[in-house]
Amino acid sequence: MARATTYRICPRSGLQFERHAERLMIANAVTAVVFLLLGGILAVGIVLTRWPAVHWLEAHRFYQVLTAHGLDMLVF
Repeated sequence: MARATTYRICPRSGLQFERHAERLMIANAVTAVVFLLLGGILAVGIVLTRWPAVHWLEAHRFYQVLTAHGLDMLVF
């Protein structure tokens, strides 16, 4: 037996959204914001290490953070 799909109409744009697709869109948006925040935190670690007055991370940890930041910003 086929299951009936439920749609919601956006009050602002008037577009029609299917419920399951809307949940997926919200999950993707939240994931994007979380990984962007993580990339920003990693970037702050890189900047604080490159700043001679602070020099926050050791050499091996700096390259781990640099790689993690690059992968985070490139892939996610």
